[in-house]
Amino acid sequence: MLYFLQNSGLRLGRSYVFTVPKIREGEPGRDRRWVRNAALVINLAWTFMASVLGGFFGGYFLDRWLGTTPAFILVLSFLGIAAAVYLVIREIPRLIK
Repeated sequence: MLYFLQNSGLRLGRSYVFTVPKIREGEPGRDRRWVRNAALVINLAWTFMASVLGGFFGGYFLDRWLGTTPAFILVLSFLGIAAAVYLVIREIPRLIK
């Protein structure tokens, strides 16, 4: 067990930290940039969806609670869309790297 822990990157002692092995460019099968990009795109999709749906359902429940017309649905939906667009624009430079 100790051999496995020493060779897996776990440093025994005061700090328990996993170290990621360095990937040399040009090694076959080691170029994993597509995984990072796919994770960023999936994160953007979930962020966009959560912002829009959060605004919509927040407005829906406020309208039901206050007994108003769909005023809060419209306002919070537009705020959710604006927040989603802002977050996507903020994350695009990370995707381009």
